[in-house]
Amino acid sequence: MIAAILAAVLAVTGAAPVSPGGRLASIDLCAFSRMEATLTGLSGWRDLGPAAAENPFLAAEFEAIMPGYRLAFVHEESLGLLLVGGARLATVPPRGEAEVRYWNEAARETEAACAEAALSCAVEPLGELSGNAGGLIASSRLAEAGEEYRRETLAFFGADQCSYQIQFTTPEAALSEDGWSELRATLENLRRVMAEAAPAGE
Repeated sequence: MIAAILAAVLAVTGAAPVSPGGRLASIDLCAFSRMEATLTGLSGWRDLGPAAAENPFLAAEFEAIMPGYRLAFVHEESLGLLLVGGARLATVPPRGEAEVRYWNEAARETEAACAEAALSCAVEPLGELSGNAGGLIASSRLAEAGEEYRRETLAFFGADQCSYQIQFTTPEAALSEDGWSELRATLENLRRVMAEAAPAGE
């Protein structure tokens, strides 16, 4: 499935941009419009939202990876797929020690689930990396048709009582180690954008 999805991404990357008339609904729910603006302002990224709105197959493939996704971008150097999802929380998210416990438990559950489906998987609460709670980051390697793929995932709460997930997938060999380090720095910057911004109109 991964190969088919990336092939579909490749098929649209050379096409002229299409009209965004069928853009995904609720793009401004939470802080997705800020995420979209941030990615659009970075060199080397292309918005696949308009293409997905015009191509039911592509939209279905994205939906299969991340149900309810709100943003889809391609990384032009690696042709990797970046999906962003999330939703408004029904209750106020935990803070302080409760948030640390929440993400520690989420990291354990994620690592257990990931280990069943991936060649390798490393999951860490972001608090261990940044000195505060903040979420978790998972790095996994998946195999399909003899090719190895790498997936980087961030999950966290925003400052707007929303939960977010950012996921990037591409063949392992598509980026050098320096390239992967830069990619993770980009994802962390996107987390900061989402974690610090309230939704438009609030």
